[in-house]
Amino acid sequence: MMNAKEVKALFNNTDDWGDEMKLQTMVKGRNLVVVDSFWAGTTEARRKLAETWTTGHMAKFMEEEHGVVFRVVDSFHQFEAEGRWKKFTSNGVVGVELELMA
Repeated sequence: MMNAKEVKALFNNTDDWGDEMKLQTMVKGRNLVVVDSFWAGTTEARRKLAETWTTGHMAKFMEEEHGVVFRVVDSFHQFEAEGRWKKFTSNGVVGVELELMA
């Protein structure tokens, strides 16, 4: 099974994933943090992001191609991107912290 650092290394490959995935992800301990920008409605934006990574297209791709299943262990929002997320957007961000499961 892949660990969070190995998944992050995949997303750092801008030839395969483009520039955004590199900026939208980071490793936090043994988990992967993923953010996306939003315009309004933090609750709905967080729900959609969590869904993308647990049951949606990214979840299906990662499980089929790499055998990785994600579980959300935390979520957050920033009304204006702070810290490392400023490189991704100046708008607000929602994020999920994902545990990698077998």
